[in-house]
Amino acid sequence: MKKLYLAFYSICIFLAACTGNEIENNEEYLPQSKEALSPVGEESLMLYFNSTADFFQTFHQLLIEDENAQLKWVSNKNFEALLSNTQLCTDSTMLSMPKAFQALFNKDLKVNINDSIIHYNQGNLYVIEINNKKLKSPILCGNGNIDLIQVPTTRTVSGHVGFDEGNGLNHQYEFKRPQSKYKYKYVNQLRSYRIIINRQASAILAFMIKFEYKYSAGWKNAGLPRNLSIQLSGGASVQGNGILAYHELFPFNSGYVANYNNITDPHEVPLARVDFDNNLNRWIWDVAIGGRITQVVVGESNTSWTDIW
Repeated sequence: MKKLYLAFYSICIFLAACTGNEIENNEEYLPQSKEALSPVGEESLMLYFNSTADFFQTFHQLLIEDENAQLKWVSNKNFEALLSNTQLCTDSTMLSMPKAFQALFNKDLKVNINDSIIHYNQGNLYVIEINNKKLKSPILCGNGNIDLIQVPTTRTVSGHVGFDEGNGLNHQYEFKRPQSKYKYKYVNQLRSYRIIINRQASAILAFMIKFEYKYSAGWKNAGLPRNLSIQLSGGASVQGNGILAYHELFPFNSGYVANYNNITDPHEVPLARVDFDNNLNRWIWDVAIGGRITQVVVGESNTSWTDIW
């Protein structure tokens, strides 16, 4: 058995508090089953939530489920969820968000919270309708986006591997398949998400494991079946003002070992969640994580790549 080498990184994320014309709903949190709500007009059905707290509670519950469970959950709701219709979505920011977040919006990127219909558009959340009356000017009520991870150094190892400070800490491996004219790459990315709605806020730290191709346009999901083998361990904590609660979503102490076969979509591994008030203007993830992630295209052993963290 090969010795497992662990590489540790300190990751700092600086978050500016959301500014803008946010609305406040002082609704009381009333737990209830989620149901699809048919809005006035010819729009698609969408989920209804009693309150913003209700929305976040459902999001947090779905976050720790695997994709099969998430898809089963949306199939039991009588609406066309974005999660089941991602091929129709052109909003690149929403497509980069956690699948648990996508599950709560319909294919038109809308959700009903209390008396308001909220629309997601390129990282921002807008109230577009209140009490069945459409607004002439949408009201910004929050955002959902990927936070910048700042890393002080860049390194290159075998293949093409490095750190990308754009929207996450990346390990990448580029390669070509003899039978194809396209370029391919595996991407293992440590990223952080921030979601703020009506002055309630949550941040998620997660691994995103992707397989992409590129010909003339940008990089896109390759869609080819691949097998994944994941062995990770370590720890995470968060520091900052305004923190209300911290939750580990990942078995840091015992480690995470999993194998997945015939995966065609990006695969998420949620690590931790922090809930904070909207006055938070600076916070830091402290992460020590190590292990290995192996990806290989099904039936093509020469495409195997093991990424060491």
